[in-house]
Amino acid sequence: MLIMLVMSDKIANKRGKNMKKAVILFLVTMMTQVVFAEIKKGPDTKIIKNKMDAGFYFNYIFNSADIPVSTTGFGIPVLKYYLETAQEETNKFFLNGDLGYDMSKTIYDGEVLEGEDRYASVMYLDLDPQFRFYVTDEMMAKFRGSKKEEPKDDNWNDWVDTDIETKADSKIKWFFAFGLPLLYENVTPQNESLDSEAHSAVDFTINFGIDNKQVDIKKLSPWAKFQKGYFVYGLFEYRLSESYGDESPEKLPMFFGTAGDYAYELDNWVSNATARGFMSVKYQLAADAIEIFPWEYTMGYQGNYLDLTFGVEYVQDFTDKLNLVASVSGTTWQLGDDPEGDSINSMKFDATLNYYSIPELCAFAGFGFETHLKEEDSTPDYRVTLGAAYTLDFIKLKQKMAQKKIETPKNADEEEETFDDEEW
Repeated sequence: MLIMLVMSDKIANKRGKNMKKAVILFLVTMMTQVVFAEIKKGPDTKIIKNKMDAGFYFNYIFNSADIPVSTTGFGIPVLKYYLETAQEETNKFFLNGDLGYDMSKTIYDGEVLEGEDRYASVMYLDLDPQFRFYVTDEMMAKFRGSKKEEPKDDNWNDWVDTDIETKADSKIKWFFAFGLPLLYENVTPQNESLDSEAHSAVDFTINFGIDNKQVDIKKLSPWAKFQKGYFVYGLFEYRLSESYGDESPEKLPMFFGTAGDYAYELDNWVSNATARGFMSVKYQLAADAIEIFPWEYTMGYQGNYLDLTFGVEYVQDFTDKLNLVASVSGTTWQLGDDPEGDSINSMKFDATLNYYSIPELCAFAGFGFETHLKEEDSTPDYRVTLGAAYTLDFIKLKQKMAQKKIETPKNADEEEETFDDEEW
């Protein structure tokens, strides 16, 4: 009887988890359908961005420890998708997506460990949809009891010209946003005795803040991602679901905190350059949640902790074909429930040169390092990266097709009929 009760309880838990996954899948599907239903409405929807980057990369990671460790990796294909739409003056929708296949092999002191002669691999899909609602001047006027302003005719078109330098004005706007990030991975370890395993996670996020940011500013090169202004918000993040193969954690993390960044043009000192400072601080509230950190606590840390990340990014266009993106950042995890009150600290540096032989094709080379800031014997992991990406801008493609259709007369392939005056 006891065995039957235990089995019944396990079956009920499994059914509950499956039901939870089904509900989450339903929410994701409904969100997608609502978004694309809005996009198809036409005049009411302004499509600001609709593009995809398709490419590949190769990297080599190494260190100079007593027993040196090196990892060779590459990714092909690597796809990145960006969609941004706006309805009226208040509603915006963002969808960033990553899809790819990565392979890597790690060796120790020039030798592969026994049973680890194959490449580890990860096939992944990462979707980050977000709805953002802005408070307009008219709404603020109503809140203050002022006279209602006359509505403005934006004359928005279904497809907008992407050559416009910015997609936002410099006015300060309050906003509220919520998102449903989703991650799916199929992981094959390097150890040949281990089977592939699926990992999935679904989060729910709420943000509230102010925005006067101008983004996607073009200077010289086709990189065209310069920014100006600030974007600051409070955040709440809760993991709705997570699974590793057939296992699911009983307790999931929940964060509360704030984040933001500020971008400043350096044209008074350096032409076509911008510096951007960024920071986020989050507190993990679920005391029973288990987190796996890099370098330490590989078996999992259980308890509350503070997650603080800060840094600076520098971007410059040297010519109409060459661009530099460099950043340095630090991260600290303050582990409140650790018996010794320890923290895990790290520092990271990245620099990437982007070269555009044509506006749509970017070849890049990068160098960086990341290190665990221990009290002694900190050994950085260095990384060298090479790759390329081709950008498909669906807005420009549609504009070109429409223009070509206008310029091509009907029956252009038929010869025009001519008449000889002498025959009449």
